[in-house]
Amino acid sequence: MSELYFCPRKQFSFSANTFDIGTWHKHWRRDQLNRFVLRKIFQIGAGRFPDFYYYHLEYYRATQKNAEESKFHKYLFDEANDDLERLKKLSIYSKKNAENLVMKDTLVSVIEFLKSIDLWNSTETADATIAKQQIKITELESQNKTLVNLLKEFKQLDTSDYINIREGYRDTLLDLMLQMQGLTLPDGRELVFSQTQAAWTKMICKFFREDNQEIKHDTIRRYFPSDKRDPGIKHAPIKEKFKLFHIKISGRKP
Repeated sequence: MSELYFCPRKQFSFSANTFDIGTWHKHWRRDQLNRFVLRKIFQIGAGRFPDFYYYHLEYYRATQKNAEESKFHKYLFDEANDDLERLKKLSIYSKKNAENLVMKDTLVSVIEFLKSIDLWNSTETADATIAKQQIKITELESQNKTLVNLLKEFKQLDTSDYINIREGYRDTLLDLMLQMQGLTLPDGRELVFSQTQAAWTKMICKFFREDNQEIKHDTIRRYFPSDKRDPGIKHAPIKEKFKLFHIKISGRKP
C-alpha cells in the first residue's frame, strides 16, 4: 500500500521535502492513496522521477523491516502502467486533452525509467516472459544437441585400451618419440610438429602403459623440455642404455 512505500507530508508542514506525498487519511481506500502518488509524479515531472524513486525507496527501507525493492518497483510500475492505460481510453476531444497528453508523456517516461532498472522482470508482461523463456529453452536445446553430438564424436575416438610397453623399456619409447621430433623430410620440412611438448607427454600418459602400469606425467615431462636449446636444470637426458634404436631416412623417394 502507498502508506508503506511513500513518505507522507506532515499536516501543516509547508517546508517538507518536495518529494513528500500529500497528507492522507488512514481510512482512505487504495485508489485514493494512489491518486496522491500519481499527482506528485505529475507535479514534479518525469525529469525528477528518478530522484523521487530513490527518495521514497530509502524511506521504505528505513521504515519497513522486510523491505524489498522489487515490491516497491512493481507497485510503482503497476500504478503508472494502469494510469497510462486509463488515459489512453479518454477522448481526444475532451477539454482536458492537452493536460492528458502531458500526463501520458510523463507516465511513458516514468515507465521507461522503471524498465531500465528492472532487475526482477517486474515490467514484463506474462506473454513476454513466456516468449523469453521459450527462446531460452530453444537455445538450451540447441546447446544440448551440440554437446550430445560432441560426446558421440568423443566416444568414437576414446578408448579404454592402451599400448603396453615391456617392463623397463619406457625410456626406449621416450627416446623414439624424441627422435621423431627431430626428423625432417627430403624437402627440409619437419615430419611432425607440436606447439608444446605437453602434447607428447600427455599422449604417452593417455595411450601407453609400462607393464600395464600407468605412466605418471611428472615422471616423464623432464625428458621433454619446452626449450631444447636451454632445457633447464630439471631436464634429464635419456640414458644411453635405453637408446636401442635409431630412426634414419631410408633414402627412398616417396
